[in-house]
Amino acid sequence: MLEGLDPVCLSPHRLLILTILRRHGDVEFVFLKNTLRLPAGNLSQHLKTLERAGYVVLKKTIKHKYPVTTCSITESGLEAFEGLVAAVKRLHEW
Repeated sequence: MLEGLDPVCLSPHRLLILTILRRHGDVEFVFLKNTLRLPAGNLSQHLKTLERAGYVVLKKTIKHKYPVTTCSITESGLEAFEGLVAAVKRLHEW
């Protein structure tokens, strides 16, 4: 019954990050920071955890002479997110 409850995704902030990325596709770091109202350091740590798990990809570029980090969800990230949603539905039906 608890299959799909990945501890990486159970953090409220990481779950919100995956939700935003699933909904909006590629988003800039600043968008996530402002939307989640997280300090940059905290957001960076959550993104690094998701990146190590293979759930997000971080791409650094230069835009108008400023560094920009773009975040996107991977196929594994989508599967983990959908697995968590399915597990919560199973718990709800239990």
